[in-house]
This record gives sequence, structure tokens and C-alpha cells, in this order.
Amino acid sequence: MFIVASFLFSEVFSQELNGKELGLLGITLYNEGDIQGSVSAFTQAIEKLNPKLSPTILMLCYSYRGQAKNDLGDTRGAVADLTKSISYANEITIGDSINGGS
Repeated sequence: MFIVASFLFSEVFSQELNGKELGLLGITLYNEGDIQGSVSAFTQAIEKLNPKLSPTILMLCYSYRGQAKNDLGDTRGAVADLTKSISYANEITIGDSINGGS
């Protein structure tokens, strides 16, 4: 199944999807075992997402991509992505505190 999903991603959908949709596709591909396909989807999502408007989605994309890179043996890439994910998590937490969120 993940081979079909990966093919569809690379050949058809990647140009059509927005950042959020690419992030969701990345999660689906990762959960189906298509780790390399998920890295591609997350990379495209990260490139399309606006950090000011989508910090939570970016946090998730970096977190999942970091895990996927770790699964592929790219420890340095994983650490870099997970560090970036933490920075977005901190921004979200600080933003919530400033805006009176919980």
C-alpha cells in the first residue's frame, strides 16, 4: 500500500497540495511505513508553510521528519529537525502565555 501512496505523492499530489495537506500526507506515509516518502512530504510542507501562521504544523512536521530521519539512520538530520521542532514548541508556548492562553 505505501508504494502506491508514495507513487501518488511523488507523481500527482505533491504539486497540488498546500503545506498542511503535505504535513498530513507525511504523517500518513510515515504511519504506513514509507519513511522516505514521509521525509519528502514533510520537506515540501516545511517549504510551503509560513512560520508566522503555522507554527504548530511546522512543529509537527519537524518532529515527524526528525523521527523519520532517525529511522533512516540520519542522526544529525534527526537532531537538527527535533531541535527545530522544540524551538517551534517554545514559540507556541511563549505565544500562548503572552496572549493569555492556557
